[in-house]
Amino acid sequence: MAKAQKTVAIDNTAIPSGDGESVIPAWAAPKVEPKTEDKAPKAVACDIVGRQLTFTFGTGSTASINLDDLIPSLVEQAALHGLKQKIVDAAAISRDPVTGKSATFADKEAACRDIIDRLLAGHWNKPAGEPRDDTGGMFLRALMEVWGSDDVAATKARMAAWDKDQIAAVKKNPRVTAIMARMATEAAKAKGIDSDALLGDI
Repeated sequence: MAKAQKTVAIDNTAIPSGDGESVIPAWAAPKVEPKTEDKAPKAVACDIVGRQLTFTFGTGSTASINLDDLIPSLVEQAALHGLKQKIVDAAAISRDPVTGKSATFADKEAACRDIIDRLLAGHWNKPAGEPRDDTGGMFLRALMEVWGSDDVAATKARMAAWDKDQIAAVKKNPRVTAIMARMATEAAKAKGIDSDALLGDI
């Protein structure tokens, strides 16, 4: 006896097939949307537009405050508080970005003075067009190691005589690149990242 041929519904209704099963075409099956993790809402977020601050709370409600609605003495107090926080926050660095060593009181003072100078120059944040300093960080530390020096100022003074092309050439020098590669590996391991182990798994 010939086996009954399976038939497939052309809508969402299952039609019994010849072998007793019900068949629904894949295109007609209900779509299951993937679950997405909802980000935990912030207790409060703040947007600044012009002279107005608008706070959005986790409950969904909002509140606004405009500088024009405050008496002058409060505006002055708010400005002083903001400046204090801006400058003091700069001292929160844990390491010297140049040497990689624990930040000293002098390093923290220098970071604060940098913010003060920037504010006095009329900038709240670092200007977008401000040129990048390519003579610091890991490159500087590598040169200090090449020259056997622990004097940051003296090393920078020697580098100051180089132009951009000379700096680029020195950065490609095998003696310098080897030290910088080692420093990068050490920095990664300090964060708990073992690049050798990762390569071994490939």
